[in-house]
Amino acid sequence: MTEIRCPLLSLLVIVATVCLHGSAAQSKECTKTELADILFLVDGSTSIEERNFQSMLKFMKSIVNASTVGEKETRFGVILYSNEPKSVFTLNEYSSKGQVLEAIQALRLPTGNTYTGRALAYTLQYFEVEHGGRRLSKVPQILMVITDGEATDPAELKAPAEALREKGVIVYSIGVKGANQKELGTISGNPTRVFFVDNFIDLETLSKEICIDTPPECKKQKADLVLLIDQSRSISDADYSLMKNFTISLIRSFNVSQDLVRVGVAQFDSAPQHEFYLNRFATEAEVTKHILAMVQRNGQTHIGAALKFIKGYFQKSTGSRVGAGVSQNLVLMTDGKSADDVGPPAKVLRGMGIETFVIGIGDINQQQLKEIANKPFTVENFSSLASIKTNVVKTICDSVPPDPACSIDVAVGFDLPRPSGSQLLVAGLPLLRAALPEILRSAASIKGLCCVRHAVTPNFAFRLVGRAGQLLDDVGFEPFSEAVLEKVLKLRTSEPTYFNTALLTSFQEKFATQSKAKAKVLIVFTDGLDEDVRRLKDQSDRLRRSGVNALLAVALGGVRDSSQIQMVEFGRGFGFTVPLSVGMQSVGSTVLRQIETVADRECCDVACKCTGHEGGRGKPGTSGSKGGPGPKGHPGYPGDEGTAGDRGPLGFMGAQGSRGCQGPRGPKGNLGQSGNKGEGGDHGMDGDKGEQGTAGLAGAPGGKGDPGNAGNTGITGEGGVKGQRGLRGDPGAAGSDNSVVGPKGDPGNAGLPGDPGVEGVNGGPGIGGQEGPKGRRGPTDHRVSMERGAVEEEQATQVPPASGDPRGSEVSRASEESRDLLELRAGPETRDQAVWLDDGEPMDRRDNQATPGHKGGPAPWGPEEFQGKMAEMGLEYLDRKELRAMPVSMETLAFRGQLE
Repeated sequence: MTEIRCPLLSLLVIVATVCLHGSAAQSKECTKTELADILFLVDGSTSIEERNFQSMLKFMKSIVNASTVGEKETRFGVILYSNEPKSVFTLNEYSSKGQVLEAIQALRLPTGNTYTGRALAYTLQYFEVEHGGRRLSKVPQILMVITDGEATDPAELKAPAEALREKGVIVYSIGVKGANQKELGTISGNPTRVFFVDNFIDLETLSKEICIDTPPECKKQKADLVLLIDQSRSISDADYSLMKNFTISLIRSFNVSQDLVRVGVAQFDSAPQHEFYLNRFATEAEVTKHILAMVQRNGQTHIGAALKFIKGYFQKSTGSRVGAGVSQNLVLMTDGKSADDVGPPAKVLRGMGIETFVIGIGDINQQQLKEIANKPFTVENFSSLASIKTNVVKTICDSVPPDPACSIDVAVGFDLPRPSGSQLLVAGLPLLRAALPEILRSAASIKGLCCVRHAVTPNFAFRLVGRAGQLLDDVGFEPFSEAVLEKVLKLRTSEPTYFNTALLTSFQEKFATQSKAKAKVLIVFTDGLDEDVRRLKDQSDRLRRSGVNALLAVALGGVRDSSQIQMVEFGRGFGFTVPLSVGMQSVGSTVLRQIETVADRECCDVACKCTGHEGGRGKPGTSGSKGGPGPKGHPGYPGDEGTAGDRGPLGFMGAQGSRGCQGPRGPKGNLGQSGNKGEGGDHGMDGDKGEQGTAGLAGAPGGKGDPGNAGNTGITGEGGVKGQRGLRGDPGAAGSDNSVVGPKGDPGNAGLPGDPGVEGVNGGPGIGGQEGPKGRRGPTDHRVSMERGAVEEEQATQVPPASGDPRGSEVSRASEESRDLLELRAGPETRDQAVWLDDGEPMDRRDNQATPGHKGGPAPWGPEEFQGKMAEMGLEYLDRKELRAMPVSMETLAFRGQLE
């Protein structure tokens, strides 16, 4: 049995349950991640098999499931890396838990090497605003690196990891199997954020051991925060440095400025020591600099004297805004037992409206700490301070000073089976019809709250909501009365109702617009969930964050799985394990205790109210005397609507009625014909000049103007690229004679053949020469052999032409010329076609027969015919003179033979 003293009433209660207020065990529990930007940097190298990659996905999904996902809550993004990093989805891409889980499941393994350093450098940009990062709004920035091996670029790890931490990114290193633990420490920069498992199966459950340090969004946007730090001799120099660092970390969780959160600091040992008041510093950097420069005095521990001294920090003259209604907060850190009394000065601080929070380190006096603050935090040593920072910040942000004026609003919703037509709300539900009045009457007056001496009367409201969230009926908040109960029991509905997100959203709106109470409770009577439990849980979390303090689900008969209904509930305290149902014994008193727990927590700042087990039913009492007749009861409930009766017979025609009222005015008639034109009126006076009108539309473009004057000559441009060599020009004029010998020119092209000269006079016969030696025998076909150089004449016996032949002289002349030397210059295609005219007897050209005396062979040709034949063959005739004038480089051929 444990004794618990109820605050403010000093009542001693014997309980059977132990309440923990910030114990070391409690500090190790992970809270749900409410607000953060979390990026997963996932190793996708070849060393990871597909089944192991699926284990990595399960780990990521477990982190997501342990968070409240939303655009204004926790956001997630994923980057895969191997040889190159690649962003799969950014922080602002998905805004619901379902979308994030689907995107993670769709990831595919890239394979490659493990370039972790390159991936860290790539990741930094994805915490910026354009990718959904909210660092400027003080939202925690988290990077979770998951890898199974050593980095391919270990030298590149340190620089990007430090850059991430400088930007305020908290890095968690998760290593599997072959990961290098030294590299993991380099990446995270903090050994408490390094996690290692031997295999991928253990990775799937590792998320239960990782508490992400993400303080929730603070409800106190404006606050005065004073820190009172122990500097007694029991604290070593190293522990004193840890405490100062923790103090700085705690302050960084708030928006420090003179307009938002003001900070003051004092120290104490045997006597208090002033450091700085609330109005001294306006920035976080100034506060941090002063705290780091503080020194320790090493005296005794006098907490009572320090609490008396610290009252001066909460005065208007020292920067306190207590007169403006700004929250006043004191955080005390100590590692020992006070040598003086702490109770009276602590009570004075509470009377001033100051919320006091105590952090006890090591061997401390729990009872002393509870006299100062109702919910002290305790840790075993100074190294464990960092593990409770999130809980301390959350408690400071969520706490409100006790207010003796406690008010409670209870809203009731219904999830009922489909009705058969229009019927009463409780028709066909006898257990609900009996339980609803019992619950409302039991909760009509709440007594025994710790901070309120009088009974508190809750207000009740009711609402019926359709499947899509449409209102079917709505009753506002008002104190309980039998009239209110009767109004609810008479509610009728013709549509089914559902326990879905639309119902919770509707009540969230109702509390936000209609309730100003300190304690807000929602009770839902349900026959089972009508939507996926994960979506309902997400909406339930949003309902809680909106200011509703508890959701109680009371099951109707026939509910198959009450455990799923309990997953959606919140705010029930230690009684959350007992499912609520309309058929349970004493359902009214059970629900009342749940409402009392919420009221104590919200109105009196009591985290839990411990009570004993419910006693057994007592023995029946003695029968009382018969009472007198009671008062007349209330009218019974209306019965169901009957069916329509048969139509009656036609009645007699009645007398004519009186004249009715004048009917409404008829519609406007058509426009009449135009009348005659009237006489012209007098000219009126000129009106006042009107206001300037708006600018007109732009006019059409004008015609083309005259050409302008020529501009000044521009700067000479750069020289152009050297052009190609041009064609050779025409020959120049003949120069003047001089004695200087010029360079040898290129050979000129061959000129055109000249006109044939005048036929010369036949010469007389020459003097007969001596008979030469007999020549060699020539070829039988008289063809010509091509030779380079001089032409060898073929010796043959020539028969002179017959006497009296008129062509004799012509043939003789042609033969002589042919024997003289015919030299031809031929191209490649005609080189072998060149022939020359042999002399012989003439032929009769008319009958193509040989003349008498001709030895046979082709007939001779005259000079004109010979040149003509050469022209047909594309050959050029050159005489000996022209041949000598040809360039040496030209190939010349001499031919002789018979022209075919």
